[in-house]
Amino acid sequence: MKKLLLLLLLFSAFVYAQDSNKVWDLLLKNDRAGARAMFDKTLKKKMDADMELLVLDALIDQQLGKLYFDETFLKKMTALKDSEHYLYPVWYQQFSVGNPNTEGYDELTYNKIDYVAGVDKFKDMPHVIYTKAIFDRHRLNFDAYNAGIKKLDVINKWQFCGVFENMNNSGLDTEYEPEFYAKNDKQFNANSNGIVNWYVPAIPQNEGYHFYLNESEYGNGIMYAQTFIDADADKDVVLNLGTSGPIKVYVNDTEIYYNDEAYRTDLNAYLIKFRLPKGTSRLLIKSSTTGGTDYFYAALSDTAGKKVSGLQYSDSYRPYVKSTAESLNATELNPAFEDFLAAKLKAKPNDIFHTLLLYDAYIANHKKEKAHDVIEKLAEKYPESSMLKVKLIDYYNLMDNEQGVEEINKTLLVNDPSYYYSIVKKFQDGNWVRESNIKELEEYRDKAKKLKSELYGILFDYLIASRNSDVDLTLQKIEELLSKSHKNEMFTVTFANMYSSLKNDKEKTISIMENLVKTRESVSAQNVLINYYNSVGRKEDAKQLVKNYINRYPYFNYVYDDIIEISNNENNYQASIDYADTALKNFPYSFRMMKEKGMGYNYLKKTKEAEDMFRQSLVYNAGNSSLRKTLYAITKVPDEIEQVSTKNLYDVIKQRRNSGMQNDYGVNILLDEYIINVLPEGSRKTKTVYLYEVTAENGVEELKEYSIGGNNLNVIKAEIVKPDGSIVPGERNYSTVVFTNLNVKDVIYLEYENTDNSYGRFFKDFTSTYYFNGVYPSQQTIFGIISPKEITFAQNILNGAIPAKTSKINGRNYISWEKKNILTMPLYENYAPNYYDLANQVQVSSIKTWGDIANWYADLVKKNIKMDKVAEKTYAQIFPEGASKLSDEEKAYRIYKYIEDNITYSSLDFRQSGYVPQKPSKTINTKLGDCKDVSTLFVAMAEKAGLKANLVLVLTADNGTESLTLPSINFNHCIVKVNMAGKENFIELTNRYMPFKAMPLSLYKAKALVVSFDKTENEKASIINIPNTNALKNVLSTTTVVNVDDNSKRVVSTHTIQGTTKSYYNELFSDATTEDVRKKQFEEDINSRLNKVISLESVKLVNNDKYADKIVFENTFTVSEKLQSVGSLKIMEVPYIDKVYTRDIIANEKRNYDIDYTAYENANEYNTEVVINIPQGKKFTEVPQGKELKFKGHTYTISYNLTGPNTLKVNRSVKLSWDNIKAADYPEYKKYVEDVLATEEEIIGFK
Repeated sequence: MKKLLLLLLLFSAFVYAQDSNKVWDLLLKNDRAGARAMFDKTLKKKMDADMELLVLDALIDQQLGKLYFDETFLKKMTALKDSEHYLYPVWYQQFSVGNPNTEGYDELTYNKIDYVAGVDKFKDMPHVIYTKAIFDRHRLNFDAYNAGIKKLDVINKWQFCGVFENMNNSGLDTEYEPEFYAKNDKQFNANSNGIVNWYVPAIPQNEGYHFYLNESEYGNGIMYAQTFIDADADKDVVLNLGTSGPIKVYVNDTEIYYNDEAYRTDLNAYLIKFRLPKGTSRLLIKSSTTGGTDYFYAALSDTAGKKVSGLQYSDSYRPYVKSTAESLNATELNPAFEDFLAAKLKAKPNDIFHTLLLYDAYIANHKKEKAHDVIEKLAEKYPESSMLKVKLIDYYNLMDNEQGVEEINKTLLVNDPSYYYSIVKKFQDGNWVRESNIKELEEYRDKAKKLKSELYGILFDYLIASRNSDVDLTLQKIEELLSKSHKNEMFTVTFANMYSSLKNDKEKTISIMENLVKTRESVSAQNVLINYYNSVGRKEDAKQLVKNYINRYPYFNYVYDDIIEISNNENNYQASIDYADTALKNFPYSFRMMKEKGMGYNYLKKTKEAEDMFRQSLVYNAGNSSLRKTLYAITKVPDEIEQVSTKNLYDVIKQRRNSGMQNDYGVNILLDEYIINVLPEGSRKTKTVYLYEVTAENGVEELKEYSIGGNNLNVIKAEIVKPDGSIVPGERNYSTVVFTNLNVKDVIYLEYENTDNSYGRFFKDFTSTYYFNGVYPSQQTIFGIISPKEITFAQNILNGAIPAKTSKINGRNYISWEKKNILTMPLYENYAPNYYDLANQVQVSSIKTWGDIANWYADLVKKNIKMDKVAEKTYAQIFPEGASKLSDEEKAYRIYKYIEDNITYSSLDFRQSGYVPQKPSKTINTKLGDCKDVSTLFVAMAEKAGLKANLVLVLTADNGTESLTLPSINFNHCIVKVNMAGKENFIELTNRYMPFKAMPLSLYKAKALVVSFDKTENEKASIINIPNTNALKNVLSTTTVVNVDDNSKRVVSTHTIQGTTKSYYNELFSDATTEDVRKKQFEEDINSRLNKVISLESVKLVNNDKYADKIVFENTFTVSEKLQSVGSLKIMEVPYIDKVYTRDIIANEKRNYDIDYTAYENANEYNTEVVINIPQGKKFTEVPQGKELKFKGHTYTISYNLTGPNTLKVNRSVKLSWDNIKAADYPEYKKYVEDVLATEEEIIGFK
């Protein structure tokens, strides 16, 4: 009997499991109604006794569009076994407590948190305590709030230090001095963020978490927090840690925890167990901040999660013990609910219920990799599941995969338009709401009304009424929304404005907001109410709200902004000073509050005090140009630039007009002056003056539209000075000035200022290049630099001397370079080097070494070059059997092939898109990247495969190959250097048709800096010209067979193209090019080379591997033309399809400039064979002699061989050097080319 009963129970459990799996299957296949029906039929009666069924029931309702749930679910859950392990995983679900930050507070959420906080097994959970406290504060129950925060027993005795630089979040791995110097008896250099020290806020926070809101004005940064812990004995403790971003933890100067992927976690995210020694210990938390709502949470408990006795915390320095990693024995523990769910899943790997809950638990704390690992197989099994797609949006957002999110949203709208999420997205799509017609709105309204919550349909009714301009119905729908949403405060704040905007009933809006603010702590409601109070003249009421907020949050400096403004408007400047001073005691390095305090002093005419505060503010925010102007104004200190710049410019114009200097473009420069003032705090102010005289009509065309570039542009003068002295202002359109009615003999007077503020490693450094000659002659050109005496910089003068002189100005150094009566440069010649390599110029740089730049870029990139799960998966696809047995070249080739086949190049300028690359995973997911993105992906994969690879910063050759001589970050491209079998190869990754190891001409001899992640290597870094030593040689080999008769030539030509040029033909033979376009391109190409009209018969690809060295193709064509005759002798030229030299390269009789050979030639070598067959019975009688011609690195060899009476074989071999042809060598080179061309034009004859 017992056996029979056991069998029945087992069978019942089996049937139940089968039924629940069928319901899950229906739900995940988007048959939500079917899931609901089957659940109600087979499982409903059992759900109160089973956690999975209880959650499944609520989840089905939620998926069917139910928005509001009371505490029924929580009450039933509480009665079930192990509910304490399930509470957090379902916490943010609408059927559980929910998330008021995104959904708004309402009466149901208050009831639910009150219930949970009263349950014995839940009430002591930190997450429950904290949430209950926040809800209590929201209901203005501050006593309960304070009691809750106290119950958390968080560490609240902290000293802080910061904000330090955090370029691209590399600061977490940068060791700043406070890391190991705990005393506050010295100052620390935070680079562009000024000088800082340890500080203790005068008003301690009472938030549970510690928020870095006061420090957020600095944006991205690094903050340190330290506390000193006295322990009466050695203790095993657990650090309960939450954080808004990447974080490091040290105990007694030993790192015990590092997490550079953490992001906006709850307080229960991380648990670090360690051995706290007896005596005083230093706990240090290093946080990476973003300038938003940054925070950390830290509390010590015992291993059972209880309060640790015998501990005292101090925010004052105390001598502390030193610990080793061994003595601390730190280990990371998982939260109990994570281990519980993971164990359940391990026991039943395909269990959908625990898969979803563990995913939700991980995603709630933004543990993205773990979350994706859990749900990946389920998502693969149900690829069309709308519920899973919505869950994956959280993951994609954490991965910065915007394209993935967009694809999900589009897919859901198309494939599951009646799904609640699809309907919500439609409502949130402002463009669709504005552009859709009423019929479309009604269609979605009808879908919305089928959902389980009435609110969806009411929202669309509201939209339709609004679009129909039915004010009464619109307001009626608003009333319905508010009543059906259980007094949702977010809805209340959002829709209360409608009474004002639709009926001009401000009092109604004010009344609604007042009622809300009386009972709830709603920041958004208070802000709305303040604005309305001000608009109706209730200034004192607005002021009182502001003061109430200050009383509640005196430790957050942003609460003082409004009261300072109010005080200034009331001329109560001392009050604004006092408020700013209070804020500075909270955060002594607030440049905002230093400025506000200074403004108060300035209003009170206390100039010295104002000056001190302004100067302090500028130390921490050097880029505030408007504050600097205020400082100049109140101190009446002359601007140094004004003291050294040219004066009386209208007199200068009068004196220098009609100089008669020769020019080619109708413009003379009367004055060209550029002065840089390097300011002590790190920013720079510049002033530019141009006086252009129009001397001919073509000068009018040159100058009638003038573009002015620069940051924070302040145009002082932009005008025409007529010959009689009258002024005609130019018309400004952003940075362009249009000079109407510009005539010959007019002078254009341009004067403008810029401010330039650097950040990061080189915030106090500057680089500049100024050119002294060009296409216009100049009567006077001046380049000057004013700098603090402690700043030094290197200088270099290229392409001619430029005299310099030095002096002192206001105790600062002034150096200026000046030339007068500068002639124009000779007219530009074809194939001349770049202007930047030719111009007479001054280069300056205060950056000490190229190694400094290499280290800077390595630090910028370091965080983003790491391999994450997406990148690791891709690596496994590239190397399915691993890479250890492959050669270096095969490894590099496979990575290259993956990138070129899968990633589309986004051709943004390197500087335009920022210096920091995407993470490899983002490049992989979006299949889009610029030069630094694809290069970073290559290096990450290469290092994983065991290759030595480096990023290389490049200034491409079209910007000059000799002009970058001093340390600078003036690069515009990024490539890769990879070592293969001991040889250095420079790899370009932005051309998907480029063969592997080919080098585009834009890289040949381009200036470049190789960046290493090893700082000792970077110490030896120097600027290089990229060599092509190990690159593929660009070789063009052609075999042409010509069958000749009296009226035509039929040509079959086989081409083997190796190197860079192959990329052109790769594209031409790709699917991206149609057959018709391909034939047309070849026909035009051959026509131009032979200078004849041909009839193309065919083009055939013979052999090609896209990324291999060579491509082989064949074309067949006919030239219809009669042969020339001299008596009975038929004559013709050899038809060379490849032209190795052309006359345009020697078109000049003599040259002023060198020939930049890569601007003319892209091949290193030509190998040509031409076989000419004449009709049977004919024989060659006139055959030229073979020749060998040479010029430096150029050799030309040609031979003629009769292989039969009617067959002539011509072999030509040409080797070329890409070295520039010097102007002095041009006559010799010209003679060499003329000899080659004469050889190629020699006649062959036959009878």
